[in-house]
Amino acid sequence: MSFWKRRIKNISEISKETGIDEQKIKELKEGKREITGEAMNKVLDAINKIEKKTDIEKKVEKEEIFRWYESVDLNKLMHEFGYNRQKDCAEEIGIAQSSLCELINRKPKKYTRVIQKVYDFFNDEFNKNINKKTKRAYHKKIQKSNDKLKYLRDLELNNIMIQLECKTHEQLANKIGISRRTLESIFNGTIKSDSKLVNKAYTFIKKYLDNKPIVKEAENNQISNNIVEPSKTSSNEENNKESINVLDNTEPSENEPKKAELEDIQEKDIWKELYKMQVVRTEKLQKQIERYEKLIDRLD
Repeated sequence: MSFWKRRIKNISEISKETGIDEQKIKELKEGKREITGEAMNKVLDAINKIEKKTDIEKKVEKEEIFRWYESVDLNKLMHEFGYNRQKDCAEEIGIAQSSLCELINRKPKKYTRVIQKVYDFFNDEFNKNINKKTKRAYHKKIQKSNDKLKYLRDLELNNIMIQLECKTHEQLANKIGISRRTLESIFNGTIKSDSKLVNKAYTFIKKYLDNKPIVKEAENNQISNNIVEPSKTSSNEENNKESINVLDNTEPSENEPKKAELEDIQEKDIWKELYKMQVVRTEKLQKQIERYEKLIDRLD
């Protein structure tokens, strides 16, 4: 094994540290290129610097890069860098088009070297393609996509959960067919534009709500608070009783309580409950006062 093949373990990291093209570092590792003097010292310094990094430092760096990958919209970023096709962008980064496509669709669930290369590429503005301009059609697509996101976010996650009878984010995500993390990203603003998963959530929720209009959370609480009292009858039963009374021309029996009497009974019951609550509260306050008095006596 040659000296450089043994020493060079990560071509992309050495390229980043030295500013030398990856292809040249690769040629050096494979023995196709020779260097001496300042060039050799530059590469050796970069290798030593990388090797000195502790495992914890490397782990933290990888975690930060993966967090960046989860939060950024790569499709939008690709167009902002002047690449309208995934193929062209992948060639510039030095990865396969299929790998870039998988990243855009957020398939990888942990740090990979490919994510590292994409991170390095998009965090260097000198990689922008100044010879190509982003197509207007893409911006129109983004606007249309944002309309889907706006539709979902205007409904609010809690209200959607109420309508679909889901108690947790996990249950709602399973109904839609996406992960809980994706669901939360759609509503907390992490996802900035359309994707297949956003479109999936939009299609599922809109189709459901087209058949069942959304009820805002405040309205839902108001409806749940308006509990029908046991003493009151439904409108159909009231109409039937009224029609029977008109035909029979009879008055309610003396033993049957009248409406005013029922209301009076209900009002008395409410006052009884309030009185009980007040008694309990007073007892608690008295106990608290006694505790304070004991504490004051100890201090004296």
